[in-house]
Amino acid sequence: MSSVSAHGNAMSRYYAWHSGIYDATRWAFLFDRDAILEDLGLARGETVIEIGCGTGRNFEGILRRVGQEGQIVAVDCAAPMIARCATRIQKLGLKNVQLIDVEYGIAPVLPGGASAVLMSYSLSMIPRWETVLECALRELKPGGRIGVVDFC
Repeated sequence: MSSVSAHGNAMSRYYAWHSGIYDATRWAFLFDRDAILEDLGLARGETVIEIGCGTGRNFEGILRRVGQEGQIVAVDCAAPMIARCATRIQKLGLKNVQLIDVEYGIAPVLPGGASAVLMSYSLSMIPRWETVLECALRELKPGGRIGVVDFC
């Protein structure tokens, strides 16, 4: 699935340079990314949609909780980050991670199929954050959770 938009192109331009240093530098100011995974109470076999997955930095923490029976649906619209994420997926041999190149918030990617939706420093990067939250609600199974850690 792929979508091209002005926002997606702007994100690709921004991350063209930043993607190369993202994981090495963001620890200094992107706090609580591990804590949000704990707060979500993820369990074996659950499906997690990560909006703005970036380089895939959260994958290992998510997979420790959901196991090989679980699944990650990783969504991003910045081509350089998607490329880094795809490399991580291949390097780690992750079979239960699906990477989707789309600007999130227009329509659910897994309607009613997610145990949790995670937004780790991505919600504030999306201009229509209200519609993103509404879309995320439509992703959830009964009892599902949304976890957000962000600047705002």
